[in-house]
Amino acid sequence: MRDIGFTSGTGGVTTSCEGRSAGLVAVGGRVASAITLRCELRSDTRAATWARWRAHEHFGGHLPKGLLGDLELVLGELVANAVAASGPSDRVEVSVDLAADGLLVEVADQSPGTPAPRPADSCDEDGRGLLIVDALTESWGWRPSPGGKVVWGLLLPASPGIPLEPR
Repeated sequence: MRDIGFTSGTGGVTTSCEGRSAGLVAVGGRVASAITLRCELRSDTRAATWARWRAHEHFGGHLPKGLLGDLELVLGELVANAVAASGPSDRVEVSVDLAADGLLVEVADQSPGTPAPRPADSCDEDGRGLLIVDALTESWGWRPSPGGKVVWGLLLPASPGIPLEPR
């Protein structure tokens, strides 16, 4: 993860983020512009809030409100899970890629544990994150990575066939 100098120690959350980067990616056999957000967050209870804010600032002018809301919710849940699985000195890495057909959200942590949805009682305060991710994404999953894992989700626009064109 490349640090471009955007660092904030406010509230104990330290991040380094790559700004708006445009590139070309192949989506469905065609080349499309892409906008990417990459952040590294300290494993802190406020990391999910910080990640949602960064996503809103980064993609707010590029996504329909509904998809932006889904992105913020999915990203917040994945970051909260990564923080819960991590130690206090660990880092959580966030990657969100916007291409013509949707958003790929990836959150990496340093825990080798396998993510799995679990049943939650109506009185439980947690335990619904991956159920929410499953409900809002086209698909989601995880893969091992050196020193931990990456959990990912694919968000598509509500109206399939309408490409998302980064502005």
